[in-house]
Amino acid sequence: MLLARCLHFAHIIRLHPQAQVTIARSPLKLHMRENQCTLWIVVSNTLLLLDQMDQQPTTAELKIDGAVRIGDNHSAQLVTVQILHTSPPKMLPTDTNLLAKIYDPLYFDHGQDDVDPFLCVDRDYARDTAAYLALPQLYGTVIPNYFGSYTLQWPIDGTTTRLVRLILIELVSGTSMQQLSPMKFSQRDRQAVIKAIIDAETLLYTCNVRHGDIHPRNILLQNTAKTWKITIIDFGKARLGRTPYPEEEQRYLPEVSISPLLRWNKAWGFWHVFDAWVDWDWQSWLEDVYEDTRVSITDHMSHCRIFNGSEQGHVLMDN
Repeated sequence: MLLARCLHFAHIIRLHPQAQVTIARSPLKLHMRENQCTLWIVVSNTLLLLDQMDQQPTTAELKIDGAVRIGDNHSAQLVTVQILHTSPPKMLPTDTNLLAKIYDPLYFDHGQDDVDPFLCVDRDYARDTAAYLALPQLYGTVIPNYFGSYTLQWPIDGTTTRLVRLILIELVSGTSMQQLSPMKFSQRDRQAVIKAIIDAETLLYTCNVRHGDIHPRNILLQNTAKTWKITIIDFGKARLGRTPYPEEEQRYLPEVSISPLLRWNKAWGFWHVFDAWVDWDWQSWLEDVYEDTRVSITDHMSHCRIFNGSEQGHVLMDN
């Protein structure tokens, strides 16, 4: 019964009007359209990817190279993959490993007995994919580069298969903030990190994507030669648009940058997930750092409830 439900969910997923996934008739092959490109995936000990564009098939051979996070009680399995060969070349990068995020209901958090694991992983896959598709201008900057979303077939006992979702993204260098000790950073460095997070989340929101889970576990931190670089990961709780009510979307000024003085205001408590990193007065620091954005705040913004990225409340600035 559970396998049947998995197969049902995998027959077709509409991520946006230009993307759908359907099953082909041939065994171990899937037919996927994304942005009008046709992709074929075959799975055995390695992954075979055929990209059919302009009637000219392109092939790529991939293999799982290492484990990042695997096993029970995870919403997704994370493994590194190596692209061994592509023909014609340059369809996917072959000089570096990628990260495959695999949404397998078999390993979902089984402690949550009251939830449907198939529905949950399909939801996370769809949200992850939709968010990446909405953010191409940010690839390789504050989010990883994105290399596509796929449906694959895992062989079972050599006779049957089951369908599993995955996406391929850049394998980003850096360490999760949750694994770091804030007190090993100077206050100046911690302030630089927090500012980078606010700036990055503001970019997402300007692109009409609400991450929904801005938290130290979803921030990768890397010390570059010039500054601290942050990368936001895990869009499994993301939402497109600034409100769940399409008829109200225009009130929330889509694609207009909203000052952090509004959306990160102390009153809304969004910053408390970073309490361990913050030992200064939040509001005075925020107003000092982002004072130059005050001129962009209109009367409409000041008196309109603006969703913040965690969906825990609205941001309203009182003058």
